[in-house]
Amino acid sequence: MQILFKMKMNAELQTDVQNAIKWEPLLHSAEIGVTAKNSVVSLIGEVDSYVKNEHRMPLKK
Repeated sequence: MQILFKMKMNAELQTDVQNAIKWEPLLHSAEIGVTAKNSVVSLIGEVDSYVKNEHRMPLKK
């Protein structure tokens, strides 16, 4: 049995993370920029409280 894994394109990764941020009640998507390059996602921005900073999303493996 052969199992094939489809690797997501950078645009798909970026969209997935942006959508996840939209569902996070403590975060505003306008505060956080999302980029994806070579399948690595980077979050860029500032949050206005310590609670938001400590409420980071866990990495998905």
